[in-house]
Amino acid sequence: MRRVLDRPLTGKVALVAGATRGAGRGTAVALGEAGATVYCTGRSTRERRSEYDRPETIEETAELVGEAGGDGIAVEVDHLVAAQVEALVARIEAEQGGLDVLVNDIWGGEKLIEWNVPLWKHDLDGGLRMLRLAIDTHLIVTGRSAAAGGPVTLGAELADVGGHVALQPVRRGAQQLGLDHGLDRALRGAAHAVGARGRP
Repeated sequence: MRRVLDRPLTGKVALVAGATRGAGRGTAVALGEAGATVYCTGRSTRERRSEYDRPETIEETAELVGEAGGDGIAVEVDHLVAAQVEALVARIEAEQGGLDVLVNDIWGGEKLIEWNVPLWKHDLDGGLRMLRLAIDTHLIVTGRSAAAGGPVTLGAELADVGGHVALQPVRRGAQQLGLDHGLDRALRGAAHAVGARGRP
């Protein structure tokens, strides 16, 4: 049996927004291995798949967190819907008394990317939804969590932001880095954590 000292996040509460697969799932499991209680959120459940129509589910991720030594809790959330995110944060507050670690790994725009197509021929609706997935989800999740006294976690791909390491998604480019930097400066003094982003 591992000692408590080997689980530095024992007693801590984490939210991994976008924990269905890829880097989000891996991060959730790593937090569980460190002893954390991890809320695993996303849209793909055993009862209903997202438009991705892939087999991975948030319930599976929560089970993997448990197998790694943490406590995994699956919650279906559409992170573009502010009311659902507010309900999630309220639930965490009620059940755990607060949030210690926020990992924002939401993306979901791979099927909207049009490769080898001139920009002026891209589908406008698809492009606008991709922008919402890249920016709005981060504003909604980070804003609601910070308002509730939670920590701030942003990004993917290592970047030095405001004196701490943030992870910045390359494919979202300079806009997201600017957003991360601005939020970091605005919310300095709150607890900070590190987020991750990778291909699903």
